[in-house]
Amino acid sequence: MDFPEDIYSNRILEVVATMPPAELLEKPDGSGVRNSKLCGSKVRVDLEIKNGHISSYGHELEACLLGQTAAAVMARNALDLAGANGLTRADVVAVRDDMLAMLKEDGPPPTGIWSDLEVLYPVKDYKPRHTSMMLVFEAVLDAFDDAAGKSAAHERDGEIRGADAAPFLDE
Repeated sequence: MDFPEDIYSNRILEVVATMPPAELLEKPDGSGVRNSKLCGSKVRVDLEIKNGHISSYGHELEACLLGQTAAAVMARNALDLAGANGLTRADVVAVRDDMLAMLKEDGPPPTGIWSDLEVLYPVKDYKPRHTSMMLVFEAVLDAFDDAAGKSAAHERDGEIRGADAAPFLDE
Protein backbone atom coordinates (compact mmCIF):
# COMPACT_ATOMS: atom_id res chain seq x y z
CA MET A 1 0.00 0.00 0.00
CA ASP A 2 1.33 3.38 -0.96
CA PHE A 3 0.99 6.17 1.57
CA PRO A 4 0.70 9.80 0.55
CA GLU A 5 3.59 11.96 1.66
CA ASP A 6 1.46 13.88 4.15
CA ILE A 7 1.05 10.83 6.40
CA TYR A 8 4.64 11.18 7.54
CA SER A 9 4.78 14.95 7.28
CA ASN A 10 7.31 17.31 8.80
CA ARG A 11 4.55 18.45 11.17
CA ILE A 12 4.24 14.90 12.58
CA LEU A 13 7.99 14.89 13.12
CA GLU A 14 7.72 18.25 14.93
CA VAL A 15 4.98 16.98 17.25
CA VAL A 16 7.03 13.91 18.16
CA ALA A 17 10.22 15.95 18.57
CA THR A 18 8.52 18.18 21.15
CA MET A 19 7.28 15.26 23.26
CA PRO A 20 8.08 16.05 26.90
CA PRO A 21 10.04 13.51 28.93
CA ALA A 22 7.53 11.23 30.62
CA GLU A 23 9.32 8.33 32.25
CA LEU A 24 7.39 5.59 34.00
CA LEU A 25 6.45 6.44 37.58
CA GLU A 26 8.01 4.81 40.61
CA LYS A 27 4.71 4.23 42.43
CA PRO A 28 1.80 4.74 40.06
CA ASP A 29 -1.78 4.57 41.25
CA GLY A 30 -2.63 2.79 38.02
CA SER A 31 -0.96 1.38 34.92
CA GLY A 32 -2.21 0.38 31.51
CA VAL A 33 -0.57 -1.42 28.62
CA ARG A 34 -1.87 -1.75 25.08
CA ASN A 35 -0.34 -3.58 22.12
CA SER A 36 -1.01 -3.67 18.41
CA LYS A 37 -0.62 -7.17 17.03
CA LEU A 38 -0.58 -5.78 13.49
CA CYS A 39 2.39 -3.43 13.77
CA GLY A 40 3.98 -4.54 17.04
CA SER A 41 3.55 -1.17 18.75
CA LYS A 42 3.29 -1.17 22.53
CA VAL A 43 2.37 1.65 24.92
CA ARG A 44 2.56 1.51 28.70
CA VAL A 45 1.14 4.37 30.77
CA ASP A 46 1.51 5.07 34.50
CA LEU A 47 -0.71 7.55 36.32
CA GLU A 48 -0.91 9.13 39.72
CA ILE A 49 -4.43 10.40 40.33
CA LYS A 50 -5.68 12.96 42.84
CA ASN A 51 -9.36 13.78 43.17
CA GLY A 52 -10.10 12.15 39.82
CA HIS A 53 -7.44 14.17 37.95
CA ILE A 54 -4.09 13.05 36.57
CA SER A 55 -1.45 14.47 38.90
CA SER A 56 1.54 12.63 37.37
CA TYR A 57 1.98 10.86 34.05
CA GLY A 58 4.63 8.57 32.66
CA HIS A 59 4.86 6.34 29.64
CA GLU A 60 7.06 3.87 27.81
CA LEU A 61 6.70 3.65 24.05
CA GLU A 62 7.66 1.05 21.51
CA ALA A 63 5.56 2.57 18.77
CA CYS A 64 5.66 3.70 15.19
CA LEU A 65 5.77 7.38 14.34
CA LEU A 66 1.97 7.61 14.24
CA GLY A 67 1.60 6.05 17.69
CA GLN A 68 4.36 8.29 18.99
CA THR A 69 2.51 11.33 17.65
CA ALA A 70 -0.67 10.53 19.59
CA ALA A 71 1.41 9.71 22.68
CA ALA A 72 3.29 13.00 22.39
CA VAL A 73 0.05 15.00 22.43
CA MET A 74 -1.29 12.95 25.35
CA ALA A 75 1.93 13.36 27.35
CA ARG A 76 2.06 17.10 26.76
CA ASN A 77 -1.55 17.60 27.84
CA ALA A 78 -1.33 15.23 30.79
CA LEU A 79 1.86 16.89 32.06
CA ASP A 80 0.90 20.51 31.29
CA LEU A 81 -2.40 20.14 33.12
CA ALA A 82 -1.21 17.82 35.92
CA GLY A 83 -2.69 18.67 39.28
CA ALA A 84 -6.02 20.07 40.38
CA ASN A 85 -7.03 20.84 36.80
CA GLY A 86 -5.46 17.73 35.31
CA LEU A 87 -7.13 15.51 32.80
CA THR A 88 -9.96 13.32 34.03
CA ARG A 89 -11.09 9.95 32.74
CA ALA A 90 -14.00 11.74 31.04
CA ASP A 91 -11.53 14.05 29.22
CA VAL A 92 -9.66 11.04 27.86
CA VAL A 93 -12.87 9.25 26.85
CA ALA A 94 -13.96 12.39 24.97
CA VAL A 95 -10.72 12.73 22.98
CA ARG A 96 -10.62 8.98 22.34
CA ASP A 97 -14.15 9.18 20.95
CA ASP A 98 -13.22 12.24 18.85
CA MET A 99 -10.26 10.33 17.41
CA LEU A 100 -12.43 7.30 16.61
CA ALA A 101 -14.98 9.54 14.91
CA MET A 102 -12.22 11.21 12.88
CA LEU A 103 -10.71 7.90 11.81
CA LYS A 104 -13.82 5.78 11.27
CA GLU A 105 -16.65 8.21 10.52
CA ASP A 106 -14.79 11.00 8.66
CA GLY A 107 -15.46 13.30 11.62
CA PRO A 108 -13.49 16.45 12.32
CA PRO A 109 -10.15 16.25 14.12
CA PRO A 110 -10.07 16.94 17.86
CA THR A 111 -9.87 20.61 18.81
CA GLY A 112 -8.63 22.75 21.70
CA ILE A 113 -5.72 21.27 23.61
CA TRP A 114 -5.92 18.22 21.33
CA SER A 115 -5.67 20.16 18.04
CA ASP A 116 -2.20 18.76 17.23
CA LEU A 117 -3.90 15.41 16.65
CA GLU A 118 -5.11 16.93 13.38
CA VAL A 119 -1.76 15.92 11.85
CA LEU A 120 -3.06 12.34 11.96
CA TYR A 121 -6.14 13.15 9.86
CA PRO A 122 -4.60 11.98 6.55
CA VAL A 123 -4.22 8.48 8.02
CA LYS A 124 -7.99 7.99 8.34
CA ASP A 125 -8.07 6.21 4.97
CA TYR A 126 -5.46 3.63 6.08
CA LYS A 127 -7.36 1.41 8.54
CA PRO A 128 -4.39 -0.83 9.43
CA ARG A 129 -2.72 2.26 10.97
CA HIS A 130 -5.66 3.24 13.22
CA THR A 131 -4.78 0.91 16.10
CA SER A 132 -1.31 2.34 16.63
CA MET A 133 -2.76 5.85 17.00
CA MET A 134 -5.38 4.70 19.52
CA LEU A 135 -3.07 2.74 21.85
CA VAL A 136 -2.19 5.65 24.15
CA PHE A 137 -5.82 6.62 24.76
CA GLU A 138 -6.78 3.05 25.64
CA ALA A 139 -3.70 2.62 27.86
CA VAL A 140 -4.56 5.81 29.79
CA LEU A 141 -8.14 4.61 30.28
CA ASP A 142 -6.81 1.23 31.45
CA ALA A 143 -4.56 3.04 33.93
CA PHE A 144 -7.53 5.01 35.30
CA ASP A 145 -9.47 1.74 35.62
CA ASP A 146 -6.51 0.02 37.28
CA ALA A 147 -6.26 2.84 39.82
CA ALA A 148 -9.99 2.69 40.52
CA GLY A 149 -9.81 -1.08 40.94
CA LYS A 150 -6.91 -0.83 43.36
CA SER A 151 -8.78 1.77 45.35
CA ALA A 152 -11.92 -0.37 45.49
CA ALA A 153 -9.90 -3.41 46.55
CA HIS A 154 -8.19 -1.42 49.30
CA GLU A 155 -11.54 -0.13 50.51
CA ARG A 156 -12.93 -3.67 50.64
CA ASP A 157 -9.87 -4.80 52.57
CA GLY A 158 -10.19 -1.91 55.02
CA GLU A 159 -6.83 -0.44 54.04
CA ILE A 160 -8.22 2.92 52.98
CA ARG A 161 -10.69 4.86 55.07
CA GLY A 162 -12.26 8.26 54.92
CA ALA A 163 -10.55 11.01 52.97
CA ASP A 164 -7.82 8.69 51.68
CA ALA A 165 -10.38 7.01 49.40
CA ALA A 166 -11.65 10.27 47.90
CA PRO A 167 -9.31 10.56 44.87
CA PHE A 168 -11.07 7.76 43.02
CA LEU A 169 -14.67 8.34 44.00
CA ASP A 170 -15.20 10.96 41.28
CA GLU A 171 -14.77 8.49 38.45
